[in-house]
Amino acid sequence: MMAKTLVMILMMLTASLSAHAEVFRFGVPATHGFEYELAVIRLALDNAEGDHRLEVVPLPVVSAQRWRQMVIDGEQGINLVLSGYEPELEGVLAPVTIPLTRGLLGYRLLVVKQDRLHELSHIDTLSELRNFQIGSGYRWQENSILRDNGLSLELGHYQNLWAMLTWERFDIFHRGVHEVFDELEARHRDRFAILPGVALAFRFDYFLYVPADRQDLQRILYQGLANAYANGSFMAFFESHPVIRKTLELADMDSRQVIRLKTPDDRLILNEVPDRYWHEAILQP
Repeated sequence: MMAKTLVMILMMLTASLSAHAEVFRFGVPATHGFEYELAVIRLALDNAEGDHRLEVVPLPVVSAQRWRQMVIDGEQGINLVLSGYEPELEGVLAPVTIPLTRGLLGYRLLVVKQDRLHELSHIDTLSELRNFQIGSGYRWQENSILRDNGLSLELGHYQNLWAMLTWERFDIFHRGVHEVFDELEARHRDRFAILPGVALAFRFDYFLYVPADRQDLQRILYQGLANAYANGSFMAFFESHPVIRKTLELADMDSRQVIRLKTPDDRLILNEVPDRYWHEAILQP
């Protein structure tokens, strides 16, 4: 009898331990290394209770829609993906509602043709910006935010948008602060310029998503990121990361008049994310 009891106790302990040792499988498309994002995931798992493991699954070039669908379908056991927030994902994927870049994805600099810089450099209010066509990508998740704030968009595939700006199919191309400087270096800085003294800001970022029926995985990641904020390890990582440091240095945020966009009603969950998880440049003054 005693032996059977011990066996049952051991089985229960083993089950308990296995419940706290989840495997997170994250597909990495060939077009992007996701070095920063993978580091954030590992930081979350290191700061969560349990002995969890991250497995990186190499993928071919896939669209964002296909990437998310692989998680919904459980293809190759992939159970983790990142995406900008979309209300349409609710019910099929569960978001971990702590922004990965503290909202820097929602801090946009405005790129124009170099020879139109003087013409457009007066823009520093939303009402003025509404007079111009803004270039944006097909199916970009922020499009509804821009439109809800009265901005006129001209859409195109990303690989065509720079040429469309050159041809003046639109006047201004909005770009994330963390990506624009490398893009300009790759596309002849003498042809394009960032409007000085102005930026767009709205609550938006990449979030981690897991299958909707795996709220246990959602809780682990949220707990880990929240703990990393509480013990200071997230901010230490964020402020020392070379990409973030370069971005904040080049952006010169203190010199810019920020045009703040309102969060649409279908995305009010973004307003519920505590302020401590957003960069100060994103928050309302």
